[in-house]
Amino acid sequence: MDWHFGVNGIVDDLGTMRERSYTARDGKTKHSLMMRPVRLGELPGEWRTWGQFAQIVNSLQGDYPSNKIKALQEALRAGPPATKRFIEANLLDSPLPSIPGHTTDNGWIGEHCVYFDPIEAMDFFVPLEPSTTGA
Repeated sequence: MDWHFGVNGIVDDLGTMRERSYTARDGKTKHSLMMRPVRLGELPGEWRTWGQFAQIVNSLQGDYPSNKIKALQEALRAGPPATKRFIEANLLDSPLPSIPGHTTDNGWIGEHCVYFDPIEAMDFFVPLEPSTTGA
């Protein structure tokens, strides 16, 4: 599943918007800020799933002050080294939500940022409960 929150009123093609809004620059190196797309179902070894996304959003909403989350979002925009420094300096008492089978000390797993999409979705996220009526 993929999505785009268009809250700034800028109309442009999706590729251009994502290059501008979802790319962290660390010197000359570019890093994708997106966890997207995510799978709706679970797949062994795959961490980019809706369930993992929802778990991260719920954890961030419940376990961290909003000012720390906003500061983390800005650190993520600056790239992996800046994020690692931010985490080491500010989140020692409350480590970020973990991803089973993976470790990240800088906010990224491979080419994908773990936390930017969940942070961006926090204001819009409504957890869905499974239907008990069969509908």
